[in-house]
Amino acid sequence: MTETDFAGLSKLDVNVKFISSAKYTWKCGAADNIMAREGRKCDLLYLMLSGERRYYVDGKPRLTLLSGDIIFLPVGTRYVSRVEGSENSEGIYVDFAIENENGGVYVNDPFLVTRDEGLSRRFEAVVDNISDRLRVRAEIFRILSGLSMKAAMNGLDETDREIRAIMLEIERHPERPLDVGQLSRGCCMSETGFRKRFKLCSGGLAPLEYRSRCRIDRADELLSSGNLTAAQIADMLGFYDTAHFYRTYKAARGHAPER
Repeated sequence: MTETDFAGLSKLDVNVKFISSAKYTWKCGAADNIMAREGRKCDLLYLMLSGERRYYVDGKPRLTLLSGDIIFLPVGTRYVSRVEGSENSEGIYVDFAIENENGGVYVNDPFLVTRDEGLSRRFEAVVDNISDRLRVRAEIFRILSGLSMKAAMNGLDETDREIRAIMLEIERHPERPLDVGQLSRGCCMSETGFRKRFKLCSGGLAPLEYRSRCRIDRADELLSSGNLTAAQIADMLGFYDTAHFYRTYKAARGHAPER
């Protein structure tokens, strides 16, 4: 088995085996004791939608999960979770396994907790597209990539942390206009130097290319919901008009947008 942490996960050539996912409501006071006895049989990503949930390890409180929190629990983790307070707790769970050519991949970051609106939408996309296994695996990859990027930021110098933060903000709000000159000045860099450093952090994509990719990814989410027209999506994501949206989408995906 290959062992890594989230900061190193992006450097590995891995595959994701999707197991199951659903929205689930736990009643007030309900406790899950099975994992304390047997440990997790697979990796877990969990998004709290409402309520309060406390995790215990060896009988001692470890952390409390609140609405909007995302937690990762790797295979083998032992714990007890209990719904606290006076309300039920609702959340989205995703069970999966990470593999590579050498077998299983163990991500040694138990009880990793974060909050991120963009990643939360990925959980919703998993549940909404549960019958599309390819789409589900892609969304899990995006969640893991986001967690890996956040973890990697902790080991970066100040400039790269600023650029990674900019990338995360673009992912959250791809509809916003992008002023590269303003961003470079905010990082106390020349525009040329900023573009070069940005490409190093983004895997070769220039700022506007990165924004375009994020807009198309977000467009896929909105199209899959079936609630919006192409014109509405184009307006929401900051395209000049519907024709501009169609051209950009077709250039990225090889076909016109489909609902």
